[in-house]
Amino acid sequence: MAAYQIPPFVMGVLFVIVGIPLILRRVPPNQVYGFRISKKVFRPKVWYPVNALGGWMLLVLGLVLAGLGWALPYIPIQSELFKVNLVAGVAFVGVVAMAIISYAYLGRFDD
Repeated sequence: MAAYQIPPFVMGVLFVIVGIPLILRRVPPNQVYGFRISKKVFRPKVWYPVNALGGWMLLVLGLVLAGLGWALPYIPIQSELFKVNLVAGVAFVGVVAMAIISYAYLGRFDD
């Protein structure tokens, strides 16, 4: 495994590990772990579904990043800088999309 493959693979595995407890609704409302953009999220009837969705998105993004880390040597572009920027772009777009989708989903819950 080339050095540039390790960070996306490790990041992907970590996203999967962090996402699973959220999917299983094992993480109670807290100040550290989970999606918490407003006080409304700290109500359990809101916290668990919003964070379960976030957990699923973390799982998917984690699998994409881990797969990308594995596949990087097979991309027919020799530039390591391009491959690093590709990983950074996928991670950035994925995290921003997760935040937007989670915030939109939060809007479905009554105040």
